[in-house]
Amino acid sequence: MRCIHQKWSNIIAGYSPNLLDPATVISLETLMPDISSCDAAQIKDMMGQKTLFPAVSLESDRHRILGRILKTKGRILSFDTFFADFLYFEACAMALKRLLPPSFKRTMSNEFLHVYGGSNQLPGLCRIQVAEDCLEHRTGSSDINPNLGYRQLFLAVMRDFPILTELAPYRDARKIKPTFNGSELERMFSLSQLAFDLGFETESIKEFIGQDSKTQDEILARSLLQQLRPPERCLVNERNTNHLAQYIGDHIDQNIALRASLAEAEFSTNLELLPKKLRCNRPSHKHYKSDRKYLFLDVMYNYKPIQRAYPTSLAVQRDIFVCFFGEFPLPSRRQQSTPASDSHYSEDNTGINTGVNESLLGDEYDLQKGESSRSAETQQHESYIGYESGGFIDCLRDLRAESEPMSESSYETASIDTESHMEYRKIDLYEPASSESQHENKGENKFYKLDGKKPSDIVKAMLKDRGVIVMYVWRKGVYATFSKTPHQGLIFTEFARDLANQGSQFIIIREGLKPFVPSLKNIWNAVRESRLVLVIPKRSSETPDENFYTEIRRDPYEFIDRHYQPHLDQCI
Repeated sequence: MRCIHQKWSNIIAGYSPNLLDPATVISLETLMPDISSCDAAQIKDMMGQKTLFPAVSLESDRHRILGRILKTKGRILSFDTFFADFLYFEACAMALKRLLPPSFKRTMSNEFLHVYGGSNQLPGLCRIQVAEDCLEHRTGSSDINPNLGYRQLFLAVMRDFPILTELAPYRDARKIKPTFNGSELERMFSLSQLAFDLGFETESIKEFIGQDSKTQDEILARSLLQQLRPPERCLVNERNTNHLAQYIGDHIDQNIALRASLAEAEFSTNLELLPKKLRCNRPSHKHYKSDRKYLFLDVMYNYKPIQRAYPTSLAVQRDIFVCFFGEFPLPSRRQQSTPASDSHYSEDNTGINTGVNESLLGDEYDLQKGESSRSAETQQHESYIGYESGGFIDCLRDLRAESEPMSESSYETASIDTESHMEYRKIDLYEPASSESQHENKGENKFYKLDGKKPSDIVKAMLKDRGVIVMYVWRKGVYATFSKTPHQGLIFTEFARDLANQGSQFIIIREGLKPFVPSLKNIWNAVRESRLVLVIPKRSSETPDENFYTEIRRDPYEFIDRHYQPHLDQCI
């Protein structure tokens, strides 16, 4: 309502409100002259024909009002657009309300601010979701985290409103009623995990995230099996059903990768006229599918549209969001770094994005600081893909070479292109001296060589400390250790994400139990219990099969000894 009043006040400032007639409002509502040249031309024609503001007779006044209309940012609003948008947002709010206590007396926004506990947050940092399973840390005041988090949760519901609400997207012309794949329960698991990651704490959130990802998948698999063979009309072997659900939960993550896009968000187009009906409320089915991947805070608030013929559905969805939530100062990404100015991830919280502290990178990082022979363009590209000469990255390049080529949408951060200034930490290998005393005093968060020792001896020695987690790179003979603190959890997750971006996947090894591949978003929860994670190539000729898992389960230490190839140390 404030947006409506402000926009119309700007248009008729200095004139009597009585000059604004209903026909003018109806003619102008939903038009977006700032990004649509066709809308702007239509407004000029209507003004010239005196369809707009017929009570204003002086040409100088009409010209002044026309200029104000053409400068209006976003849609020109009305009470009709407000009520249409409200139906959409109310449905999204009802879905989000499920994360709150059953009966609360505050407004929903105030209740979310009230239940914000700040868990999983670090002082001086803001957590921003930039992709389905990707959260960035940015330097900024922690005081804004509750407001940022609430907005991000609402966007998450908008991305899945056909599943989480009673509303469906508008049906495309002459198309059959669309169907939507997905489970409401699975989306609530995901929404609750995001709420927890953003610092919100309620009993409902804890209940949803109480199980690990494998248990959640088993619950969803069991629900699917009940739909396929309803117990009301079928005699079901519960034991076999449980085994089948467990099997699905164990293996589903091995067969999927998040769909992503390298395309940039478009707020205007020369190809398609967006009808008035689709300029408020929810999008059509076709536009929902194309808009969904852009409904993140960065896109909403880093808004730099180019004027073309028509506005896109994404521009409308963005305008609806901003009308209800207002503009908000978003912590900005730092400029893309080169190898000589790599990003940090340090406990003093300065210069945070997705990098690590220089002290965690080791000797080779210092050698590369002086490297300046490559062009800035080449350095920027290599910073994005995570390559650099020498060090552990060469081993990661070998891991990629062993893998089959991946499609652009094959893994979770593929949606970030080089123009988006996404920073990737470059993981280097620190080469310690080989003395026993120095070996025992190695620090965390660095990759180390085995120094001629058996992999199993190193891993067993590290795991004697119940507070230590070991990440071991299959066949390469390098390892890193982490502790179980929340801060270490953030660093571990960043390590895992960077390795995933460079062609790796992970196997959680549990002594006496079958190993499994965790989802990236829940890898920290999974590894805290098992404390040993194996890094292997994605989708290669050497990707594990059933015999591979059986071999690990029989004796994981014998397995890593047998598959260690010392000659690969030469690549490190």
